[in-house]
Amino acid sequence: AASRMVLRLEDDAPTHRFWPHRFAATLTILLEDELTIALAVCNPDHAEGDLRFEEALHTYFAVADVRQVSITGLAGANYIDKVDAMQRKRQGDEPIRIRGETDRIYLDTETTCEIEDPAADRRLLVAKRGSRSTVLWNPWIEKAAAMADFGDEQWSRMLCIETANAADNAITLAPGQRHEISATLTARSM
Repeated sequence: AASRMVLRLEDDAPTHRFWPHRFAATLTILLEDELTIALAVCNPDHAEGDLRFEEALHTYFAVADVRQVSITGLAGANYIDKVDAMQRKRQGDEPIRIRGETDRIYLDTETTCEIEDPAADRRLLVAKRGSRSTVLWNPWIEKAAAMADFGDEQWSRMLCIETANAADNAITLAPGQRHEISATLTARSM
C-alpha cells in the first residue's frame, strides 16, 4: 500500500522576514515501491509581478564508499564547478567518479542519474520532472572536518544528487503561474 504525506506553506509575516514575496508551496511525499518527492510553487501575487527563485530537492544517499561509486546520466552536460571558482566546464562521456571535494551545478539536463554502488551491490536511480539542473555534492575530507553538523568521516559514506532548478535554470513565475519539480528515487540490486 502507498503512503502519502502533503505539507503546505504559504507566506506570512514570519516568512517575510526571510523572503518578502507572496508564495504558496506544497511538498508531497509518496512512498510505494519507490519514493517520489514533489514540490509545487505558486505565485499568487498579481500586484508584485514575477516571482523568481531557485529550488532543489536535497537528496543525500548513503553509499558504502563514495570513492568506489560511479554516476551516469550527466555525460556531455555543462556545469558550474563551485570548487573551482565557479568555472564553467563540460562533463566528459565517462562515468563520474568522486576524487575530492565536489560541488557542481549541471545545467540544462533533464536526464535520470544512476549511482552504481558496487560495495553495496546496488544501483540508485534519480528520475526527475520539472527540473533542468542537477547538483552533485560531496564535501570530502577537509570540508567535512570543518563542518559543525557533519561528522569528520561521514563524507566517505554519502553522495548528494539534487534535482534542481538553479543558476541559469532558475524559475520565473508570472502571477497566477505554478511550477512543480519532482524526483523519483529507486533502488535496484546490481
